[in-house]
Amino acid sequence: MLTLLTVTILVILLIILIQTLTFKKKGTVKCAPKSININTERALQRFSEMVKCRTISYSDKKRIDYNEFKKLHYIIEKNYPNIQKKLKKETIDHSVIYKWQGQDRTLKPALLIAHLDVVPVEGGTEKDWCHEPFSGEIADGFIWGRGTLDMKVQLFAILEVVENLLSQNFAPKRDIYLAFGQDEEVGGLDGAAKIAELFKDRGLEFEYVLDEGGCVTEDILKEVATPVAVVGVAEKGYADVEISCQDSGGHSSMPPQNTAVGVLCKSIVKLEQKQLKTKITSPVKEMLENIGPEMSFTNKVIIANMWLFKPLFKSVFSKSKTGNALLRTTTASTVIQGSDASNVLPQHAKAIINFRILPGETSEDVVKHVINTINDNRVSVRLIKKWEPSEITTSPSNDTFEKIKLTIQKVFPEAIVTPYLVIGGTDGKKYEMISDNVYRFTPIKVEASEINRMHNTNERVSVENVKRSLRFFNELVQNS
Repeated sequence: MLTLLTVTILVILLIILIQTLTFKKKGTVKCAPKSININTERALQRFSEMVKCRTISYSDKKRIDYNEFKKLHYIIEKNYPNIQKKLKKETIDHSVIYKWQGQDRTLKPALLIAHLDVVPVEGGTEKDWCHEPFSGEIADGFIWGRGTLDMKVQLFAILEVVENLLSQNFAPKRDIYLAFGQDEEVGGLDGAAKIAELFKDRGLEFEYVLDEGGCVTEDILKEVATPVAVVGVAEKGYADVEISCQDSGGHSSMPPQNTAVGVLCKSIVKLEQKQLKTKITSPVKEMLENIGPEMSFTNKVIIANMWLFKPLFKSVFSKSKTGNALLRTTTASTVIQGSDASNVLPQHAKAIINFRILPGETSEDVVKHVINTINDNRVSVRLIKKWEPSEITTSPSNDTFEKIKLTIQKVFPEAIVTPYLVIGGTDGKKYEMISDNVYRFTPIKVEASEINRMHNTNERVSVENVKRSLRFFNELVQNS
């Protein structure tokens, strides 16, 4: 007779097999996007003009050259005359808002956002660029320059499409707002935050908000050969925690057993060795359910049977940098300061630990974790900068998500479309007060090596990706 243990094992194996065999790729819709009549060569010249504007944002506002923002405003006004004539324009400081009135005033409006600012080019690296960082050079099938990927390509594509549709006397079904913030790269407090507050004061509630975030990538995971379009439905929070230690100081020839720097180093090691626990949030769960069927049989078995293999999955997946960032609040020691001289013991030493906070956790949780993990009364802990994780936008049964998904499938028919957790920060979170549907997607197709150019030397975007962006927004605007 079969023992109870044997029967139990057989039942478990049968469940695993059934779950795996029924774990199949979700259906996709394949049909061509609407035609778009834009002269690409002339459009690229307009894009190049935008890239030439050195709209660099700094935390220290005194360093910002606002004339460069004015120059960009002028270029937009000059190159997009229909937008200036037919849309209602407002400015907040150096940010810009446009309102495009739709046919049906009973529908909630849509909001397309982008940011005007870019990050600085690291001093001394200019010579490493193939083309000057703000040249806007069009060469070898690419437009080169700081901000091409992040995110003037999206700003440009939105403006081009709206201008083109206005020239054809197209009117959208619903009101469409365009909002371009001035300082996303340094937190968005003067740009997106003020725009969102203005909309809130006016009682506006948006059907959806679309910002930068995910994209179509061909190597999101080594196991997945199919391109994946990741649409951000949430983003992680941020916390800078300062840890510090006081000491009597003195000459380094007569050191104590533990210097202030030594105490901090031990604290940092503790934080790196005992990090916050891994969790599978709903955006990551949905992503795995979408890409899992494209993986090897072994991985399909694991992902299709998370009820059994979740601990194993988390242990393995968190070993990669990407996997770790998707599964937990990350810990990164980024700054440490002690004495100014090698032969002087510091009287005060401090370090800054950067945490990217998983949705469902808070900056308060992070501070408690730091205090409990270090467990040393010689070390002071202080939260010096934070923003909490965003809300999670529901997706699988959401009509708005389906509309964006269908638009992506028309422009990128080869891609799997899936929700995703954005591990960086965007302006999108500022707009949660005025919309339940905040999505983050840039309609370009890139490999990881190309994404690494963002904020880096030789940032560029391909002409083909410019065309894809135009097709995407042309489709989305007409279907909104």
